[in-house]
Amino acid sequence: MEPAHYSERDLEQDSEPRGTRSPRPYLDAIAYGQALSALVITCVDLLFCEGDRRLLGFRRRPPRVGWWLVGGRMFPGESPQRTAIRKAKEEAGLEILPSQLQWIGAYSTEFAERSQPPAEEGLHSVNLTFAVRLTATQAAQVQLSEDEYSEWAWVRSSELPQWVTGQGPMDEALLAIGRACDQLSK
Repeated sequence: MEPAHYSERDLEQDSEPRGTRSPRPYLDAIAYGQALSALVITCVDLLFCEGDRRLLGFRRRPPRVGWWLVGGRMFPGESPQRTAIRKAKEEAGLEILPSQLQWIGAYSTEFAERSQPPAEEGLHSVNLTFAVRLTATQAAQVQLSEDEYSEWAWVRSSELPQWVTGQGPMDEALLAIGRACDQLSK
């Protein structure tokens, strides 16, 4: 079952989530670090698929340094689908349609480290995960953000286990997501 989004706001008339029409009031680094220590954040992860190929990006910094999916946190007022569309544009340079999204599932991740101070307190997130079915043209246009990723690779589904980096539970999560995506293709 795909995640539902219930809002008292009429977001369909407004293409932008609450708070994005003017500069977003970001928390300063200290306040954001305190929030990350006290709250579980919600993220949307995207497994880009073209045929039997899956896109992996090598993340440069915590919470996950290593091969992973494109994604990031939701903003207040965003639906999971709207976040997926925003993250595809921000991190991969792709314009995607809601019809390209296929719900994979939700999972909880607890990282031992994060990039925001105090880094050693780690990060806990709930990740809403979608497969994104790309055309061959879209797959050729992927350009992952150099701020987030040092490299990326299109990996055949059967080769996914060879790309994990030995980081235990996060590798297991990546493999489980890959298997779930394969089941959607059948």
